[in-house]
Amino acid sequence: MASQIKIPVLILSALVAFLVIQSNLVLAQPFVQKFDGIPFRVDGTLSPAPFNGGMNNSRFQFVDIDTDGDKDLFTFDTDTSLYFYQNIGTAQVASFKLASNRYQGLSFQNWFYFADMDSDSDFDLFTGGIDQTVKFYKNTGSPVSAFFQLEISELRTVTDTVIYSEGNCVPTFCDMDNDGDKDFFTGQSLGTITYYENTGNPTAFSFRFITDFWQDLIIISPADDNRHGANSLEFVDIDNDLDYDLFWGDLFSKGIYFIRNDGTPTQPNVVIADSLYPTGSPYESSGYNSTRFVDIDADGDKDLFISVLYLSQNSRNFTYYRNNGTAANPQYERITDNFLNNVDVGGNSNQMFVDIDNDNDLDIFIGNDYAKLGFIRNDGTLASAQFNFLEDSLGILSTSFNYSPAFGDLDNDGDKDMLLGSYIKDSLWFFRNTGSSSSFNFAIEARGNQIGLTTLGQSSTPVLVDIDNDQDLDLFIGSTNGKNTLLRKYRNNQFIQFHLQKQFLFRD
Repeated sequence: MASQIKIPVLILSALVAFLVIQSNLVLAQPFVQKFDGIPFRVDGTLSPAPFNGGMNNSRFQFVDIDTDGDKDLFTFDTDTSLYFYQNIGTAQVASFKLASNRYQGLSFQNWFYFADMDSDSDFDLFTGGIDQTVKFYKNTGSPVSAFFQLEISELRTVTDTVIYSEGNCVPTFCDMDNDGDKDFFTGQSLGTITYYENTGNPTAFSFRFITDFWQDLIIISPADDNRHGANSLEFVDIDNDLDYDLFWGDLFSKGIYFIRNDGTPTQPNVVIADSLYPTGSPYESSGYNSTRFVDIDADGDKDLFISVLYLSQNSRNFTYYRNNGTAANPQYERITDNFLNNVDVGGNSNQMFVDIDNDNDLDIFIGNDYAKLGFIRNDGTLASAQFNFLEDSLGILSTSFNYSPAFGDLDNDGDKDMLLGSYIKDSLWFFRNTGSSSSFNFAIEARGNQIGLTTLGQSSTPVLVDIDNDQDLDLFIGSTNGKNTLLRKYRNNQFIQFHLQKQFLFRD
């Protein structure tokens, strides 16, 4: 009898072991994040990196990092990652592909700036460090294949004083005295500029502190408000007179300051020429604009790019102005506020896949941290998706935010209706689809408490599913009461009236 028991026990043990091993093998399958691979149109144009997470408040710089004759793009955002967009186009027609979302594994804070500091024809790198210090990475690779190694973790002056750059400011490097090497300029929240002269030479830099009040310049903006704050600096010879002019974005200014250099290549003399640049087509935002000038189309003049560093504006904030004028007399035309054609849906996004138009593929609805519900139509097939970002806001409800949609045919008329959860406590709405199975039109019909959904908590997140196979859609709602996560199951009585059946509590 004992021998008869051992066999199934051994078989069972072997089966369990086999299943555990197979389960571990399945769980061990790696997921690889991809930034492209599915065609995704924004404003009718294919996005080069639809799954890059969008751009919030990016510091950025164009440099030809691989010496192939066109300008590549680097961005540094609030996620503290340095993104590398390789230009796979030409010098005349740029085309960008996201090559890395953490370039060479570099880790730094606040800002970055590429510059050839040792005249070896490749770009070295300065970045922000801890406690508002400055780090220097030497490029030990080649002009074609860059490789950065940390050489200085805390940049100091010739008198061994630590060089600081305020974390919220964007500093820059420029050969302001025309001696062949790049000097360092960093803003102060007082509205001034600190200047460090490079007293080294083109192959070995060495910085000497000169002043905290370069050119006695102070920006207090706007004119009817005496506030001043962080700033972003960019020097460029915008009028082709062989000296460097200054463009200044201020935390409390919606525009861009143009500070013209009326001096010489060796002796600057700056005057505030404009506070709403470019002339004729000024750029205004929620505040704190950062500029970069680069000849992106190789026509001999400088085009203008702008990002917004003010935290409240975090979408459609990478603007491109094409220069239709000359190197000496720029004339700017605003082309786009989404240069990389990002799929940017805002923060705290809640997406739901559903075949809303009955064409046998899955479309996408996305709620976010604003009072918006976006729609992305799938123009491909179930096996080969092709997405088209049609609406970033359907404009169906503006009384809450952090929307979370769920879809199902609740009234049995052949099209899909919508339940919409939100952040505000006990807030959920029922939208009846008054359109058709192929063309939706959502009309608000009831709040949650009118269809049996009360005391929902915050951030209600609904899911519709026929869990009991009774031919109607039941409802699960996740939410929070501030400390714990709740999951509630509701049964539908076929008349769009839900009854609480079970409640689960998950303690944080």
